[in-house]
Amino acid sequence: MNRFAVSVGLFLLLLPSAHAQMSTGGLLYDLAEVSSNAWYRDDAQVWQLSESVFKDGKAICQTDLEQLSKAGVPGSTKISLRSETYDLSAGEHTLDEVTSVCQLTAKYGKIKTWEKWAIEAMRDNARLTNGQQIVTAYMSNCSPPTKR
Repeated sequence: MNRFAVSVGLFLLLLPSAHAQMSTGGLLYDLAEVSSNAWYRDDAQVWQLSESVFKDGKAICQTDLEQLSKAGVPGSTKISLRSETYDLSAGEHTLDEVTSVCQLTAKYGKIKTWEKWAIEAMRDNARLTNGQQIVTAYMSNCSPPTKR
């Protein structure tokens, strides 16, 4: 065997582990970006949840955390948040700390979805004038979306 064949063989042998490390690093970066962008302050300095951090009705951070957990990445691993979030300041935090923000993001995302359904029910029924009627119309006219 010549040197070239041995070099190519070693490269191909090491390629899967390098790819696994790169994808874990990519997941850590994605989690940091999604977490940094999940919450923002509006003009009145009130925290608001960004809709861009959800995909198919699920918080993107949840998917990233599940994949990192499957890859065996420990909760003590540090990631750097570019900007302040609802519960964390900008800077380095552990995955365990970011997990709590992700859980909060997922929870408020569900509430925000319910709020949209209630508003749609209100718009669909012009007779609605107060809160009780909104809730009643939501319960009778709306149902959660089904998977297709």
